[in-house]
Amino acid sequence: LDVHARPKGVPAETKPALTLCPTHFGDSKRSQNLGVASRTLCTPALAPLMQAWIDDEFQENFKRVYGDSGWVEEAFVNYFGALSSKSTFTKQTELLVESVHRFSQKPIIVIDFVGKSSRVHGLTAKRFPRLVLLRALPIPGGVSFNFNKIRAMLMAKVVTGIQLDSDQFVFRGADRMFQRTREEVTAEYPFPILPVHWMSRDPESSDYRMYLFQRPDCPKRTMRWGHAHPTWTHYALPFLADLLATQMDMPSHVLNTMVKVDEDEEALNVGLWAGGATKQWCKFDIPWPDVFWKMYARSDVKALTGCCQYQDKKWYPSGVPLLFYTAHACKNVTETRMALDILDHLDHVPPIPKQLFYRGTLRDDLHAGHLEGGPPCLL
Repeated sequence: LDVHARPKGVPAETKPALTLCPTHFGDSKRSQNLGVASRTLCTPALAPLMQAWIDDEFQENFKRVYGDSGWVEEAFVNYFGALSSKSTFTKQTELLVESVHRFSQKPIIVIDFVGKSSRVHGLTAKRFPRLVLLRALPIPGGVSFNFNKIRAMLMAKVVTGIQLDSDQFVFRGADRMFQRTREEVTAEYPFPILPVHWMSRDPESSDYRMYLFQRPDCPKRTMRWGHAHPTWTHYALPFLADLLATQMDMPSHVLNTMVKVDEDEEALNVGLWAGGATKQWCKFDIPWPDVFWKMYARSDVKALTGCCQYQDKKWYPSGVPLLFYTAHACKNVTETRMALDILDHLDHVPPIPKQLFYRGTLRDDLHAGHLEGGPPCLL
């Protein structure tokens, strides 16, 4: 790539608002970790991919959110591609941002990786004062678009972050995950943490055999398959940089293994196993929105017990604890809009249902660490 490359429509004289490759790194621990990450990715070939430009309309939001330090202490981070303001992907992203403004107090950093400066009519600075919208170059051909997730996590300059896909929404309680992430992702444990997936993908287990993940020379699994909705602190930036860099190699591979994968979720899981990581969150990303608004909103324990325990014989024989903080697979924008309205009403008519579901019961015994009774995930 040309070192001066930038998204179409961005003036040549405009400097990037965020970059993994600054000319100077500060002395803080966060800056030092960013510096370590930059050594892997700030090569002449990759450096243009490690910067983002602020959308003009969001200059004031950027200043307010990032302040003088150039870092955000806590934020959600999203990646998407605005092919048009009418695309389903764009509308999903708009509803995600709306849910953050309805049910959270935190900012959300959204990076558009389509490679051109295009207007997204529903995403405005006035409507969403805690939104920062940026543009970045597209990822090279042959690498899945979803690896932009890791690019966004690296470029966002977030001290503590929660990554959200466009087909998610957040609900009350999601902000709790920032403090828990700070407590768990440290200098002693410098890895992102994924929520446990609803299926194990494990040949030694018993569930969803059609989705098994098997590769020659795969490292030993240190935990059940995780869903690619990571949370992280700046201590995980070097790991993320190494993970992305090895996907950009020819041929691609995962860290120091020769395992070849196609998607970000596979890379994150194999990379964490290879690094000996052992922490995963209990499932705070509910797999389908109707579980949220049809079952949880009605405190329908019988329905939840029948559909959504996600047990497997190896890792979670008694089922997976669910935390009703976010929903995933929100593909139908009409249904998502309805779900947000239902949850908004629920939020204003307290008390809301208890947000932890495990072994047939909605509970409120939330505390840091593991749930009593043995499931290996973290609350």
